[in-house]
Amino acid sequence: MRPRVAVVGTGVAGLTCTHVLRHDFDVTVFEAAPRPGGHTNTVSIALPEGEFPVDTGFIVYNEPGYRAWSACSPSSMSSRSRAT
Repeated sequence: MRPRVAVVGTGVAGLTCTHVLRHDFDVTVFEAAPRPGGHTNTVSIALPEGEFPVDTGFIVYNEPGYRAWSACSPSSMSSRSRAT
């Protein structure tokens, strides 16, 4: 009998873990949302020329939602030279 493991969430990390572990473990995946993918999502936009797929995952990052990341911006970091 193979070991069992649970993966919680089907975002990029959860799906990657499931893919990597599937050969050596019995994997059970849990997802609360009605669709897999987490922040990764593609929606179709109707245009006069036809349907146009738009990936919305990049919209997740925003300054109000991720204030801690603003400390990592290039403008907030000082440049230091290293002695070799």
